[in-house]
Amino acid sequence: MKRNTTGVYTALACTLSPNRKMPTGVTGNTVPMVDIPSMAPDVRRMVRKGQARVVRGVVRQAQSGDPIQRLQEMYISTSGAWDLLEWYEGRWQQSHRHRFGINMFLVALLGAIVIHDDYIVDETMILSEYTDMLLTQGNCEALRALSSLVNDYSSTVQTIKQTIAVDSSSSKYLASHLIRAEAQRESIFLHLPALVYHLNFFFDRKLQLLLSYFTTLMDILPKSAFIEAQGCYHAGSLAMGDKVSRDAYGQYFRVMEGLKLWCSDAGAEHPECALILQDHQLTRLARSQINRLMLTVSV
Repeated sequence: MKRNTTGVYTALACTLSPNRKMPTGVTGNTVPMVDIPSMAPDVRRMVRKGQARVVRGVVRQAQSGDPIQRLQEMYISTSGAWDLLEWYEGRWQQSHRHRFGINMFLVALLGAIVIHDDYIVDETMILSEYTDMLLTQGNCEALRALSSLVNDYSSTVQTIKQTIAVDSSSSKYLASHLIRAEAQRESIFLHLPALVYHLNFFFDRKLQLLLSYFTTLMDILPKSAFIEAQGCYHAGSLAMGDKVSRDAYGQYFRVMEGLKLWCSDAGAEHPECALILQDHQLTRLARSQINRLMLTVSV
């Protein structure tokens, strides 16, 4: 007999203490998210089989794009959301039975945070601090050029985020920002290998700072691409949104594989690097599933 998975979604939702009756969108540390548990059981089966997909909170036919069900909104505490994401990261390998539904719920959850909260702005400020500290220890043109590109891209993504978060009739104003964001993202990924190369010449404190820079940047980029894709969907272009996700997925994991290879080689050749990498956040990020989900799961 097949087990009803509704309880799994409901349990996750209850963990966040949602409120479906809040009259305003964002209140303090509370943000709206797509209510995945409100999906009808037969519709959920269609999504699982690839016959339907969720786009901006609406379940649509996979082929025609015709709407099937508009999902409800729920309101969540951002602190509770981060707690659940941390719990999920530690238990992802144990969730085989209900992984499909949990993945959708968690992309909706993290998507709500990055669209309605200040995550991108806060993390970009941290990147700027790492950049300043690194440049005080010596000139690095690759870092300087990349940081300028990242700041420009973050500013564009922030504009897209603010537009889709507050304005339901703004699709015609998004086109120029989406085109700019795509070009800026491509430039960032073209410049990243040069900075990975510089890891070979950094040691001790400077190496730790550069690894922390990479960790923060590689955690921001998938969320920024998610916002790009949501902007495309908001503007009515499912094909363009899907292309953004596919392109960003390939770009991201090519660089991540390069970083993982460097970590493996450096750890084998230099004991001091192995010690730094042993419990570094970059090592944990390389094993993370959240960023992969942000570029592959549609909500």
